[in-house]
Amino acid sequence: MKILLIYCDDSSIARFGEKRKEFPPIGLLYLAASCEANNIEVELVNIYSQDISKLEHHHIIGLSINSSYNYTSFYNHIQMLREKCDILVVGGQHATIFPQQTLTELLADYLIIGEGEYALPQLIHKIYNNDAVFVSNIITKDNISNVYSENYRIDDLDVLPIPARHLMKKEDILLDKRIYGEDIKSISLITSRGCPHNCEFCANVYKGFRHRSAENVELEIAQLILDYPEMKGLVFLDENLLFSEEHMTQICDRISKYKLKWTCNARVDCFNYTLINKMRDSGCVEVKYGLESGSQRILDRMNKKITLSQISEALIGTHKVGIRTKCFLLFGFPGDNLESAKETIDFLSLHEKYISRINLFNFSPLPNSPIFKKLGNVMDNRNLNNFRLYNQQVHWWGTQSDYEEMLTAYEILTKFINERYGENGKGSCN
Repeated sequence: MKILLIYCDDSSIARFGEKRKEFPPIGLLYLAASCEANNIEVELVNIYSQDISKLEHHHIIGLSINSSYNYTSFYNHIQMLREKCDILVVGGQHATIFPQQTLTELLADYLIIGEGEYALPQLIHKIYNNDAVFVSNIITKDNISNVYSENYRIDDLDVLPIPARHLMKKEDILLDKRIYGEDIKSISLITSRGCPHNCEFCANVYKGFRHRSAENVELEIAQLILDYPEMKGLVFLDENLLFSEEHMTQICDRISKYKLKWTCNARVDCFNYTLINKMRDSGCVEVKYGLESGSQRILDRMNKKITLSQISEALIGTHKVGIRTKCFLLFGFPGDNLESAKETIDFLSLHEKYISRINLFNFSPLPNSPIFKKLGNVMDNRNLNNFRLYNQQVHWWGTQSDYEEMLTAYEILTKFINERYGENGKGSCN
C-alpha cells in the first residue's frame, strides 16, 4: 500500500516577495507518520518544486490544501494530477471549509473533513482491501456535507507518532537563520492544536484547544537531537504557546537541560513575569506577539479581547528579562483609517526600544473567519489568489473614499515601520 502526498509550499509569497525556505508542512508530516504507522508507504512532493508531468502513475494521490491561496495551484494542475492516479483524495483546511467546491472542481474521489491522522490510513486500507469499512469524516460527492464537526478532531495528541521528517531532505528540515539574532540551525515543531478565541480575522477551523503533554514534547525534542545533532534551536509554531501557564512551565522544566535556544508565538494577555523569567532561563530568546493594532477601537472591532495596557506590559516585561520581541500587525481591517494608523504609530513610537522587529500584514477576509461571513459573498467575485495576507490591497469593505483613505494610511504605517525596523534599522519587516 502506498500514497503520494502533494503539498504546496510557494516560498515566493513570503517576506513580501523575497524567496526563502519555508517551514516544513508539519501537518502533512503528521499525516505521513500516521500512514507509516499503519504499514503504508508514503512519498511527498511539493507541487512547486517538481514537474508534475514527470510524476510516475500512483494508485492513490492525496492533496493537502491548507489555504484558499494555494487551492489555485492545485486547481491549475488538476487535469494532469488526475491522469497520474486512479484515486484522488483531498484534505486540509480549505477542503474542510469548502467540501462541495473542492470535491467538484478538483475531480476528487474522497475528501477528508477535519483532522485526518485516523481517517487517511483507514481510507487507504479500505481502498486497497476493497472493503466497506465506514470512516466518519470522509465524504464523497454522494455523501456531501458542508458542516465541520468538532467530533472530527483528535483529542489525545500524545497518541500520534512524531512527524515523519525523514521523508524530506535534511536541508528542508534543519533551517538557517530562522531564530532572529542567532546564527544557528533550528527545527520547527508544534505542541498544540486549536484555539479557544474568536478573533474576527482568524480562519482557524479547529477551535477546540488541545495540547500534547510536556513529556511527549520532550520525547520529540530528544529524538530531534539524535536525528539532527547540528540542531541548536527550536521554533515553536503554536498559535499561542503560553495558553496554559502550567503546561508552559512543565515544558520549560523539561527542555532547559538541552541548552537549546528557542522562539514562540504568544498572546499578550498570557504574559506574566514568573513565566517569562522561566522561559528565558530555559533558552527562550524571542517571543512573537500578535498585537494586530495600536488602536483600541480596532482591537475591539477585531474581537481580539486584549487592551493596549496588556500589550504594553508584555512588551516591556519581555524586553526587561532579556528576551527579544517581534510584533505582528494587521492593517486594513474594516474601520482602519488615518486615525488608527496614527494611533498605531504613536503606540509603536512609545514602545520602540522594547520591540526588536515588526511584521505588517494586509487585511484579507480569509474564508471561514467571522469577518469573511459578515462581509457577504466576497467569494462570488474574488479570485482565490486574493485571500492571503501578503501584498494584497483589495477593496473588501467600505466606500471608495474609505478604501482610498485606508490605502494612504497603510502607506504611512508601512513607511514608519520600514524606517524604524527595515534593513537599516534594529530588525526586519519579516
